[in-house]
Amino acid sequence: MDDYMAKLAMLQDGALIMPTLADKSMYQAMYTFGKDGQKMDLIPGMKFITTKDGFGNDVVSVTDAPTIAFMGNYAYLRPSDKVLRQMIEYAVTEKKAIEQCMQDIKTLKDEEKIKNYHKGGNDAGVEPNGTRFLVFTEVVVMENGKTKTINLNDPSESSEKMLQRANEVFFNKPIEE
Repeated sequence: MDDYMAKLAMLQDGALIMPTLADKSMYQAMYTFGKDGQKMDLIPGMKFITTKDGFGNDVVSVTDAPTIAFMGNYAYLRPSDKVLRQMIEYAVTEKKAIEQCMQDIKTLKDEEKIKNYHKGGNDAGVEPNGTRFLVFTEVVVMENGKTKTINLNDPSESSEKMLQRANEVFFNKPIEE
């Protein structure tokens, strides 16, 4: 959970987070700076605007700040709509990459396939990383008045089943849910 909160804070600060395939505990964040040395936003996030009041004092206002929301009795930090839409777009992009990899596996010659992306590991039954959710690994839903965390990267389930589950609980739902 701390990892997700750190990434959320970086997203809201305007960073672009680069996922890694091999080491799930490590990631890189990228910022862009303009010619004047000021940080430029790569994605939408919280904006801090400093102005002067009538007495010359700095006044800071914040826009697009996250809010505390509730799912039943479960409180969670809800990012601004701009950040939420960007995170959803990341999930959609990962889903498209998984679907493309699944198609590539069917059409590419064996020598064209990339190890650990199109091909599974050495252990029997290990599916390729390219067919698994590696960033969007779980979703929390409300079921019978209680929160439930659904794993989208369960190694005991097939990639196809995980993709189907992701479609059922997330991708085929309106944003309000």
